[in-house]
Amino acid sequence: DRYVVISDGSVIGDWAAAEFLALPFETRTDMGLRAASLAEIDSVVAVSPLGDAVASNASRSPSCGEPVVRMSGVVAGYRGAPAVLNGLDFCLLPGSVVGIVGHNGAGKTTFARCMAGLLKEKAGVIEVDDMPLRARKRAGRVYLVMQEPGYQLFSSTVDDELASACSSDGAEDSLGNKDRIAAIKAALALEGLADRHPLSLSGGERQRLSIAAGLLSSARAMILDEPTSGLDYRNMRRIDAQIARMRDAGIAVCVVSHDYEFLCSACDEIALVEDGRIAERFPLNKATLPKLKLNFGFAEIR
Repeated sequence: DRYVVISDGSVIGDWAAAEFLALPFETRTDMGLRAASLAEIDSVVAVSPLGDAVASNASRSPSCGEPVVRMSGVVAGYRGAPAVLNGLDFCLLPGSVVGIVGHNGAGKTTFARCMAGLLKEKAGVIEVDDMPLRARKRAGRVYLVMQEPGYQLFSSTVDDELASACSSDGAEDSLGNKDRIAAIKAALALEGLADRHPLSLSGGERQRLSIAAGLLSSARAMILDEPTSGLDYRNMRRIDAQIARMRDAGIAVCVVSHDYEFLCSACDEIALVEDGRIAERFPLNKATLPKLKLNFGFAEIR
């Protein structure tokens, strides 16, 4: 029933709920704040026009392009526990951005870890560029930005972390790498952090640093696990812009998220995970928004 906005350590606004929600959407986004209602999200998200949507990957023929990643009959889980993935089938085409949604415990993070080679499958086949690859061989070809990126940041400074990502793809042009690092730091608002230890950064800064490392590694596919946790409006849009760059560069992208606003803004398709399988997959457009809302408990399909 009350909203207080803080910026640079100072209170810059204090409103009763009705007053705050009556502020123009642009006023709140200028303060770096996210949408406050479904109506605001639906009015500005970049969904495809009705009838203009790209067909689901599942229905595309091989002539439309070979998948970067294909998962067939994958079974995976953790020692001493029942399988989490139960015969999962999934494919990911170059330049596609697929949102992975589902209830807690449905298998989304296990799916991401298995695709990226951090978890070995118990059965099934995972191919990258039409080649079956064991888990350890997939690491690097498929890059996972973890939900807690502190687990994958190992260098002593931000610049060292980014330089290490460049070297992981065999690049040897140090001058070119410096230019790439400078460009990605500017794009993700990481300037001024060159000598900071990665684990001293804020949660949002660590998230953006991990995404920057993935972009510099030249991976064929990127998986982002809850990439907007802790991010304000401006930084959400920065991540959105980088995903658009990946799409244009032909990188295949999966976004595991509970963030309705971000999914609508960034993704072309939605894949619903239930009971360790892909239960449904559909293009994201105005006609399918009610279906996505239903998954989040926002609305019922009539």
